[in-house]
Amino acid sequence: MLGEVGLDKTTLDLVAEAAGLHRATIYRHFPGGRDEVLVAVMERRSRRLVGRLMTHVAAEPTFAEALVEGIVFTAEETLRSPAIAPLFIAGQTSRASAAAPASRVLRSIVREAWQPLLEQAKARGQAGEGVDIDVLAELLLRLLFSLMSDWQNTPRSREETKDFLRAVLTPYVTAGATPRARVAEKPASPAMPVHVETKDSTTSDQAVADRLLESAAKLFREKGYERSSTRELAERLGVRQPSLYYHVNSKQDLLERLCITSLRRLSATAQAVADNPDATIWDLIVAHVRSLAADRDLHLARIFEEDALVGPARSRVAAEHDAYAALIRQIIETQQAAGRLRADIDAAQLSMALLNLLNWTVFWVDPQGPASPGEAADVLAEVFIHGAGTGRPDSTAARAKRSTRQRTKSAAGHSRRRASGQAGQS
Repeated sequence: MLGEVGLDKTTLDLVAEAAGLHRATIYRHFPGGRDEVLVAVMERRSRRLVGRLMTHVAAEPTFAEALVEGIVFTAEETLRSPAIAPLFIAGQTSRASAAAPASRVLRSIVREAWQPLLEQAKARGQAGEGVDIDVLAELLLRLLFSLMSDWQNTPRSREETKDFLRAVLTPYVTAGATPRARVAEKPASPAMPVHVETKDSTTSDQAVADRLLESAAKLFREKGYERSSTRELAERLGVRQPSLYYHVNSKQDLLERLCITSLRRLSATAQAVADNPDATIWDLIVAHVRSLAADRDLHLARIFEEDALVGPARSRVAAEHDAYAALIRQIIETQQAAGRLRADIDAAQLSMALLNLLNWTVFWVDPQGPASPGEAADVLAEVFIHGAGTGRPDSTAARAKRSTRQRTKSAAGHSRRRASGQAGQS
């Protein structure tokens, strides 16, 4: 829509028409109307771009060079897209009602993206201790907006632009920096043990990794991902903030690890059932509910916050979801083949029904509540396997009604196939 008619002519009516929605529906989700929709679009596009940006600047030799290349890369990528460029270029619209919230959103995204790298740079002596992330975020945004506006009118070469940015950024970033020997680092990979500098040097990597994830899960659950900071996480762990960034690339990386760990722990309980020929669906349900209760903060943080993941991290977590769902379906099919579950119900639908039944128990099964996780699991298993119906006439009528719907659906499908065949012969 923005690419077709421009920013000023993009009205809420046009957005509603393009989306096939009523204006009232859009207002329910975006009470601020057109401006709030535009801010949401800008935030979504910006977060996607940040994922590519961080990958692009990873090989730069210094923090200052990463900033310079990052601004140029962001400007180039933004101007390539006529659908989003007007959202970022000053003077493209006469409406300023969205400017304040948009500015707050962009500053938040820039702080979140660059703070981990800034802390690493300070630890390596590539940035001065006095460099403030809020000031840096403001400076980067002003340079970016200015650069995009200038390129629209007076294009500069890429190298000329980078020389200008170096002259502006490098003195501020490196003021007071003390060069130090670079500490060897291992790339952090999702759901792998993380070593964090602690007072107790005998603590194992895995124990520290568990502690890091537990603290992050609790923090994200209490404050939400967006309002949580690595500084607060470091304080809870009793470590210096820079030490986190030696082994955790960013807050996004930490959220990805948290989500993958949550899903893999559930998958491990399911795999134990799949590997045991004598295990039943009852065993799966009990093991699943106990796992949810044992790691409640971890699983709740994933459910509430995984939508904050962007780019490849989001794709990797989605792949874990798919693998877990496939494992549950495999167990369902095995149980059907063994005669322990009805085979007349589609395995895919049955597995989805089971997952929906199980996963939401984390909201109401509390280890400190009136019913233990084991008791709650027994109730769920009883309902899933034997049903909650009594077998009285009302339950019989419900089953008959379902059978009628299935026969009607089957007959309709047969009629369509026959009609299609006759049409093909004529």
